[in-house]
Amino acid sequence: MTHTKKTVYLPVKVEDELPEKNYSDEIHSDCGLVGFENGVFGKWDNAKGIWNYPVKVKTWLKPQEGYFFTSEQLNQLLSDVIKDALNTAAEKAQTECDEGGETGFVNKESITSTFDITYQKHKV
Repeated sequence: MTHTKKTVYLPVKVEDELPEKNYSDEIHSDCGLVGFENGVFGKWDNAKGIWNYPVKVKTWLKPQEGYFFTSEQLNQLLSDVIKDALNTAAEKAQTECDEGGETGFVNKESITSTFDITYQKHKV
């Protein structure tokens, strides 16, 4: 599975955070040039120096970059990571000697067979 960074837009309350670009958030609409400033959306009147048709905005959409997964994709990623970790542990497992000098061994299957138990604990 390849992971692609994506941009999503999440709602943010204006009282919690204003957009970074107050004055440049302008839209050319049917009623002319409109914009957003300090939680007020409306048409700017240069002659009067005021916002005409002000509308109080409660939320705005903030872009967020990240990696976003469906439940199935996240479960697949967890599965792949757990399998990889268990296989790596099995490959790196070392044998030990007991008190009598006998060489013991590590059963690879005893490590990798724990996958289902671990996966069930973490799946979404």
